[in-house]
Formats: sequence, C-alpha cells, structure tokens
Amino acid sequence: MSEINEFIADLVNHFSLSTVTDRSWFGIASVFGYFHPLTLFGLSFILQKRN
Repeated sequence: MSEINEFIADLVNHFSLSTVTDRSWFGIASVFGYFHPLTLFGLSFILQKRN
C-alpha cells in the first residue's frame, strides 16, 4: 500500500496546477482519461489482494 501512495505522491508532485490551467477542456479530459484506467486497475488489484 505504501508503494501505491508513494507513486501517487510522485505523480501529484510532477503534475502542477499550472499545467492543468494552461490546457483546454479536451486536454484536461485526456489527462484524466489517462489516469482513470490506472486508478481503476490499482483499486481492483488492491481489492483482489484483500480477498
């Protein structure tokens, strides 16, 4: 679990607010579209490890 937290912290540190605000709505949607499957995959992996 700590590895996932460190990975997310690294992503947040490199993903500044200025890069989001300088983009269009399509650019923001494409960034979130990239992270959404990764988040779902991580959650499913964590839930499988629990069981």
